Amino acid sequence: MKEKFKSLLPLLCGYLGYILWGFSYKFITVAQETASSTVLLSHRFVISCILMLILVATRLVKVSFRNKKWGSAVLLVTFQFAYYLFESATAKATNGAVTSLVSAVSPVLAIVLAALFLKEYPTTRQKIFCVLPVAGVILMTVAGQDLGVITTTGVVLLCLSIFTSGAYRTINRSASRHFTAFERTLILFIFSSVANTVIALNELDWSLAAYVAPLKTPSYLWSMLFLSLVCSLACNLLVNYATSNLPVVKISSLGALTTVVGVLLGLLTGDPWNYTFLIGSVLIIVGIWQVTKVPKIKEESTTK
Repeated sequence: MKEKFKSLLPLLCGYLGYILWGFSYKFITVAQETASSTVLLSHRFVISCILMLILVATRLVKVSFRNKKWGSAVLLVTFQFAYYLFESATAKATNGAVTSLVSAVSPVLAIVLAALFLKEYPTTRQKIFCVLPVAGVILMTVAGQDLGVITTTGVVLLCLSIFTSGAYRTINRSASRHFTAFERTLILFIFSSVANTVIALNELDWSLAAYVAPLKTPSYLWSMLFLSLVCSLACNLLVNYATSNLPVVKISSLGALTTVVGVLLGLLTGDPWNYTFLIGSVLIIVGIWQVTKVPKIKEESTTK
C-alpha cells in the first residue's frame, strides 16, 4: 500500500497543482483592477520568495547548489519569467475563459519540444489529434473578436504565452535531472521577485508609496495573497515535484485541468460566449485530451 501511494504521489501532486492553477486567471483579473501586472507580479513573487527563504534559513528544507549544471536553470528562469509577464498581460487583454482555453494548446507545443530535445516521441494518434486544438484556437479567435473580448494584441499575447509555457514545461523536465523541485522553485522565485520589483518600481518612478498603495485595497490584497501562496508557491512546488517523476506527455495531460477550471470560472462569473466559442472550446478540450492521453499498454511497458 505504501509503495502504491508513493507511485501515485507525483500524479496526485500534478492533479492538485493544475486544478489550483485554474483559479489564477480570475484572481489576476481582479487584482489588475487595482494595480498593473508588473506591480502584481512583484508583490506575488516577493511574498512567495520570502516564505521559501524562511524555510531554508530555518533548515526546514535543505538545498544545495554546488556542482550543478546551470544551463537548464537559466533557460527555465528565462521562459517562466516571460510566461508570467505574458500570462498577466493576456488576462488583461482578453477574458478568463478565452485565455484558459487557448492556453490549453501549450501542452501540444510541449510535446513537440519534448520530441525534439528530450527524445520523448508522440504516438500517431497524438500527431493526428494535434489538429483539433489548432482548429479550436482559430474558432476561439473568431468568436472572441465577435464578442469583443479578444483583439489583435490579445492574439499575439496568447501566442507568446502558449510558446513560453510549452518551452517552460520541456525545460523544467530537463532541469529536474539536476535540481530538486524546491531548488527549481526557489531559483525561479528569487529571480522573478528581483526582476519584477525593479520593473515595477521603475514603472512607478521609484515611489515606494505608490508601490505599497495597492496593498491597502482588500480585493487586491486577498487576490495577491492567493496568487502568491497558492498559485505561485504551492502550485509550483506540486507541479515541479510531479515533473521530476512524470514524462512530459503525462504532465502535459494534467495541464488540461487548468483549462477546465479556468473556463468554468469564467462562464460562472459572466464571461460572454456564443456557439462558435463553444465549438472551439470542445475541439480544444477533446484534442488536448486525446493528444496527451497515454495508452495503458505504453504506461505498463514503461514501468517494467
